[in-house]
Amino acid sequence: MFLAALPLNWGKAYFIFVSFLFPIYFIPVTTDKATGLNHGGIMHRFFIRSIFLAAFCLTFQAQAQTFTRKPFLQKGAYNKATVCWRVSAATALTVKFGTDSTNLANTSAASANNVDACVTLDSTKLQPNTKYFYDVYNGATKLAGSAKQYFITAPVVGAKKKSTFWILGDPGSAGTQQRNVRDGFYRLNNGAPLDGVIMNGDVAYESGTDAEFTSNLFTPFADAFATAFTWSCIGNHEAVASTTGASYLAAFNFPTAGEIGGVASGSELYYSYDYANIHFIILDSQVSSRTKTGAQYLWLQQDLQATRQDWIVAVWHHPPYSKSGHNSDTEQQLIDMRTNFLPLLEQYAVDAVYCGHSHDYERTYLLDSAYGLSTDNQAKAARVIMDNKSGNPTTTGPYRKTAMHGTHSGTVYALVGSSAKLDAGTLHPMVYSQFVNVPGSGILTVEDTVLTSKFIDSTGTVRDQFQIVKTRGTTGITGRPVLKQDAQKFSQMGRRFVFPTNNTTPFRIYSLGGNLMSHEIPHGTWEPSPKLLPSGAYYFRYGGRFGKLSIP
Repeated sequence: MFLAALPLNWGKAYFIFVSFLFPIYFIPVTTDKATGLNHGGIMHRFFIRSIFLAAFCLTFQAQAQTFTRKPFLQKGAYNKATVCWRVSAATALTVKFGTDSTNLANTSAASANNVDACVTLDSTKLQPNTKYFYDVYNGATKLAGSAKQYFITAPVVGAKKKSTFWILGDPGSAGTQQRNVRDGFYRLNNGAPLDGVIMNGDVAYESGTDAEFTSNLFTPFADAFATAFTWSCIGNHEAVASTTGASYLAAFNFPTAGEIGGVASGSELYYSYDYANIHFIILDSQVSSRTKTGAQYLWLQQDLQATRQDWIVAVWHHPPYSKSGHNSDTEQQLIDMRTNFLPLLEQYAVDAVYCGHSHDYERTYLLDSAYGLSTDNQAKAARVIMDNKSGNPTTTGPYRKTAMHGTHSGTVYALVGSSAKLDAGTLHPMVYSQFVNVPGSGILTVEDTVLTSKFIDSTGTVRDQFQIVKTRGTTGITGRPVLKQDAQKFSQMGRRFVFPTNNTTPFRIYSLGGNLMSHEIPHGTWEPSPKLLPSGAYYFRYGGRFGKLSIP
């Protein structure tokens, strides 16, 4: 009864002590009459006791080390991998890894002697696009983690490899819905390796406490996190217990120095990384400044200017377009991201954006310059919706871009927020597809010039999908490839523009801040009104041509 009432490890320790150590004190003292030596004397008993005490301590230490957060993968690149964990008592541990699961030939340096720790594996021992198995050890003792523990290093930056990512939206509420969404994806994926797990915030309900991170995130998703590099943005619920997101920042190990690609941000709240031919940008719509003069915005500007990747995907929590659990017309974080950040992102041709916050699925058309309220955007729908079809490759066909990276070439915004909770709502005018009261998650796949995004419900059924297809070409004003499409030209004389009489190509003019000012398909001579376009400098887009112009 006494042992049963003790904590498991202390119960075992007590049993070892009572069974093996305590009786040593009763070793009798005997004297050899011939030599006069005491075989059970004080020094002899001390020596025996020391041996048993050392064995006891080692046994107890081994017994005490169990994972309270099983190993999970962070900061993966073509030559980098970091393994993190939490154990029940502070200990320095090592990671053994190798390409043969039966022979983990490489051993990492020891971790810090902490409960929470990470080990970055030796980059000289890692090759691009290679599968490595790993286990965590306390000395010679392997700690029991997830059933499968492996990672696949990224391909070299710029490679056209098919890459697949699991998108989890507001997943941090443990329960039946979370389990069903997880298991539905597992059934559909059927064990195929993932290139990453991307979470768009609210990963630890309700308050973002340390205990909630363990019970609501790391425990239910342990198997996925053990085999795929995990990335996240912060949500509003991670900033309840601490307005700075202290438990969120302590839970993860994200890049701050540009070590996985991109420009150094100096913050784990917003950062970027490269994977194959994709540049991922993680933004903070909760804690950091959302102004155009803030550190986050200035960093984003530098990061967008620097990348030369084929695809750009951005992730943050508060959606720019939603009429479900949250209203993008009235809530400040949503308004700030739409009015301040979208013009910059679209200027540098971000292709897809993933958000959460509202607990449903809302996916827009291919949009550009829809920065106003929903009523304003609805009135300008013909100008801001670049393609009013579904983008579904199985029905009306994919969205097409005639350039790899042309400024204001169109962006799709996907709100995936129903991985653990549900909201009801109405349809935002910029949204093409919406599913309320449908638990689910997303799958993002990129292969060369094709990006495919799917919404998967908790049964593993595809409910919605869109695809963007690009055409490769030469270089435009942003320093990235664009399609060489100059067969149809235009000329400018003062405020007057001259186009081919058979022109079918849209001519768009943008403010230097990225706002769409004019969208026409002009034929012959065209002259914009001074009220529409006052004198000044602008950007233009005409087919595959991009540039700057001045209107007197």
